[in-house]
Amino acid sequence: MAEELEISIFFQSGDSDFCPPEKIVLMATSFPNVTIMMQHGGSDMAHILAAHPLLCDETRNLVIGTYPLRGSGPDGADRFLKTLPKALEKSVVFTSEMPFGYPELELKIIELTNLNQEIKELILRKNIKRILKI
Repeated sequence: MAEELEISIFFQSGDSDFCPPEKIVLMATSFPNVTIMMQHGGSDMAHILAAHPLLCDETRNLVIGTYPLRGSGPDGADRFLKTLPKALEKSVVFTSEMPFGYPELELKIIELTNLNQEIKELILRKNIKRILKI
């Protein structure tokens, strides 16, 4: 139905058995014409996708949210964001978990990373605008 309506599906992921990141990747590969957005578990998926380049090709419809970066600080954020394969740079979007998270802190962490400005712009603005067609 999401494909027919041309809408994205958003999953709150994590370490639980209810919605682990691996299942979201399976969903993305099963429905390649639907944009699947994942919150949490992004750093785990970055490592998995980096280790399996063919999986990157099969998950071009997977969008990974940045939250939570605050536990890892700028160095951890650098590791997470730089681990993503080049093919997925356009698949990462800024997320903050508002109203429970701290958007200002999450933004500051991205600002403090060593990523080039072009990639920061993709993560903070351009990717989500393209994905949501706005």
